[in-house]
Amino acid sequence: DFCLSTDVELAAYKAAKAAIEAMGGSGNLVHLTGNKVDSNTQRRIKGVEKAVAETGGKVVLLQNVTDIDKDLQSAQKAVADLLAAKGNQIQAIVNTAYNPSVASAEGVKQAKLPIKVIAIDDDKTILDGIRDGSVAGTVLQNPVGQAYVGSYTLSKLAGGCTMSQPGVIIDSGSFVVTKANVDGYEADRSAKTDELKKEFDAKYLTCQ
Repeated sequence: DFCLSTDVELAAYKAAKAAIEAMGGSGNLVHLTGNKVDSNTQRRIKGVEKAVAETGGKVVLLQNVTDIDKDLQSAQKAVADLLAAKGNQIQAIVNTAYNPSVASAEGVKQAKLPIKVIAIDDDKTILDGIRDGSVAGTVLQNPVGQAYVGSYTLSKLAGGCTMSQPGVIIDSGSFVVTKANVDGYEADRSAKTDELKKEFDAKYLTCQ
């Protein structure tokens, strides 16, 4: 009756905007992502391209590197190859898949290149990188909120409530984390989860 999930295009757009800001608003950006034929990957590419288009040519998207999220080893090899071939031309890397995030954070740090890295999710490597300055930021999803609000809504539906708009798709939220908010981002996620629950009660659920 409903879909509560991350708006992956919006999350990728936010990640690319954060990368563009970190690189000073101009230069060359590379996007590292997952399986090219996956519809979510296509949405992520669209989100990144939209953010780049908004710079009016100041930022160039050098490459969308796809199919490198199979495992960490594949991602590490792809990042090593990318940095060897184009490292000096790249101002920022935006990641919209987990393994490339970890690989690019490690790879850029080891290569000592002045490339700004925007990651995805809150792996310890990523958070440590944000704290030590080797990672500019990351974009987080809201899995706890999805589980909590999803379960709450299902229990309401089981109890006789109905969806006022059957089939509605709701964004569970995505959040940019940088050094400025790395120690307090959970509060933002909790606030979004509370907001979602209230939204379901007020807008999406019809209960007699």
